[in-house]
Order: sequence, then structure tokens, then C-alpha cells
Amino acid sequence: MKYINCLLIMAATTVAACSSKPEEPATVKESLPEWQEGYMDIHHISTGRGDAILVIMPDGTSWLQDAGDCGTSWYSTGQGCALLPNSTRSAGEWIAEYVRHFTAGTPSAGELDYAWLTHFHGDHIGDPETALKGDRGYRLTGITMVGDMVKIHRLVDRAYPGYDIPTETLCRREFPLYNEYRLFTDWQMKNNGMEMEGFEVGSDDQFRMVHNPSAYGNFSVRNLCGNGYVWTGEGTSSEKMYSADPSTLDENMYSCGVVIQYGKFRYWNCGDIPGTNWKDYSSQERTFETPVSKVCGPVTVMKLDHHGTFDSTSEECLKNLQPKEMIAISSHVLQPYTESVRRMMDTSIYPGERGLYVTTDCSRDKLGDLFSAFKPAGHIVVRVYGNGDSYQMYVLDAKTGTYDVIYKSGIKTL
Repeated sequence: MKYINCLLIMAATTVAACSSKPEEPATVKESLPEWQEGYMDIHHISTGRGDAILVIMPDGTSWLQDAGDCGTSWYSTGQGCALLPNSTRSAGEWIAEYVRHFTAGTPSAGELDYAWLTHFHGDHIGDPETALKGDRGYRLTGITMVGDMVKIHRLVDRAYPGYDIPTETLCRREFPLYNEYRLFTDWQMKNNGMEMEGFEVGSDDQFRMVHNPSAYGNFSVRNLCGNGYVWTGEGTSSEKMYSADPSTLDENMYSCGVVIQYGKFRYWNCGDIPGTNWKDYSSQERTFETPVSKVCGPVTVMKLDHHGTFDSTSEECLKNLQPKEMIAISSHVLQPYTESVRRMMDTSIYPGERGLYVTTDCSRDKLGDLFSAFKPAGHIVVRVYGNGDSYQMYVLDAKTGTYDVIYKSGIKTL
């Protein structure tokens, strides 16, 4: 295995960070090898407009984690990323096309066995201001667009069925798509057979394989946190992470999170949970990353919380998780933030090499030389091989719509 030179960063202390480069970026056009039973694929879809992660479980069960469309306000003011691969379709349409393409050879075949919304912000669920008119009584953006184009068998969100966490009024306040989303879910349940569930903190069977589960006893999904609660590590019990009035909690604090385990491989996605306080928010108990990462323990791959914003990816979280690969889903010129990248690269927080990935390059100018620590931007695919004993990282072209491989790592043994 080859190593690139360590990048020295002078901050309060000297930071030394190394990034491995097992193989050179692909120079000949190639496609991602087709999924095979026994593989687990985790696709971080690059639209420039929010989170969308497609998981294909070892038996072919398909699972979409978020379907964001943050609209055009950031981009129109020079702060946001361009819509990828282009603006001829909405983010939701591009996500649906991606799902159809990469589930085509699986038992799910163009459908989603699960969709899951970590929380109700537009870059995770959709933006009503730029929603398109539909013909089923609801407008189309983000998850409502994806669900209009791709059949969803079961949808899980943090507040179903009452949407009263902490109250319906406060839920609506941070859930701009509320009315359209409720029209969408009502229509899909009545006319398209979609089932719905509220996220269950502590559960290890809410997201389970549906095609051939008996063949993969070493696969599981543990629900770590949601609605301000964290799994205790015992059974399915949970406990509160805050003591203040719940009405002071913001939507990021209500984010749901999971750890996926397949053999020795572990993957973290906890939405936008914060790791430090932010003076602009009412609650100053926002260090949720600490208890969640502590009960989770070390992981192989981390999807950065809150897109790598300065209030996330805390030192304590990184100490607890010690990820080998870190992935930032970027829709803004500041994502990931400089402070977070410095922590990600700091080998005094935890030792060892780590791979850094980002879905867009719109933070290149803000990060400057730090951006060179990242692999090429695009759709980031983690492929975990049979029994979860090894994995490989791929980056696919997100700017042309071809999904050509533009980078691949070597196969890494766990």
C-alpha cells in the first residue's frame, strides 16, 4: 500500500494527517461492477442539493436514507452548489433515476423496500418553495418526488403518526414541507400500498432484510438515536439526552441515527445531530454526538453529521468512532467547514490513516489547500464484500450522468 506525504497543519497544536492512496484515480472509463448477492453497497448520491443515500443490503433489500432538495436560495446567493448533473431535472428526479439504475439488478428492481427520513429539514426531505405541481394532489420535491416516481414499500420518519414531537405546532415550524408531505403519505398509503412507521430508538429490527434474511445472520441495523433520545446499549431501551424544555430543541437535535453492521464492517449515519453548542440556537445542550458515539463505538465509515459544519464532527465523537473513511455530503460552499476538516485529519485525536470524501467540490475555494486531502468529488460508493470482512471505496462521476468510475481504492481487509 502506498501513502501520500503527511499534511502538516499549524493550528493551536501541530496536526499531522495522512491519507492513504492504494490506487491512482481511474484513467480509463469504467463502470461500477454490478452488485452481487452478498455485497452491501452504500451510495452517497451527489445532487448538490442535500442528503440522499441508497443502501443495498446483502440480500438486495433497498433502503433510501433521506431525499433532500434544499431549493435554489443558497445557489442564487452564491453560497450553494450547482444542481448535479445539471438543472434539466430536479434533485428528486435525479435521485429517483439513480435508484432505478442501481437497483435494476437486485431483487428490489427499481423499487424501494424502505425509505427513511432522518429529520424534516429541506436538504433531507425537500423544499416547498421550488416544488413542482403533481397530478395526485401533492407537490413534488425531494421525497415526494422520489415517491411519485419509485414505489416505496415502507416509509419511516421520526414523528409518525401524530407529528406532535414535541408538539405539532413546533414540528410544523421546522418542517416547511409538512402539508405537502402529509398529502403525499396519505395518498401513497391509500392508493399505492405504502406502509408507514415512526422511528424506534433502540430497535435492531426496524430495518431488516426482506428478500433472503436467513442467509446473512451477521447483518443488523441498530437505531441509535432520535427525538432527543439515545439507545442505552441494553436491549432496546433509551434515555433522554437533554434536560431542558423540549420546545427549545431544534430539528437537528431531533435527528434520527443508525449504525449498520455487516460482519466486521460498521457504518454511521446520524443525520444532522450536533456535537457542540451554537449560540444562535435556543438550547445549549447540543452535544448529542458524544453520548451517541459512545454507545455506538468504533465504525469503519462515517457519514459526517450536519455535513461537517463546525458544530459537528466533534473531537469526542471522532475519538469514540475512529472512522477509517469519512464522507461529507455537501450542498454549501462551507461544507465541510475548515474546523471540522482539521479535526478529521488530526491524528492526535485518534491514530491511523483515514480517507476523506466529499460529494461536491463547491467548498474547494473556502478550504484552499485542505481540499487536496479529499478524493475526487462525486457519487461516493462503499462496497462491502461477502461476510463483511473487506470493503472498497468508489467515486462515480456526478457531473455527466454517466456514473463512470473516477476513483477507486484498493480492497481493504478488516
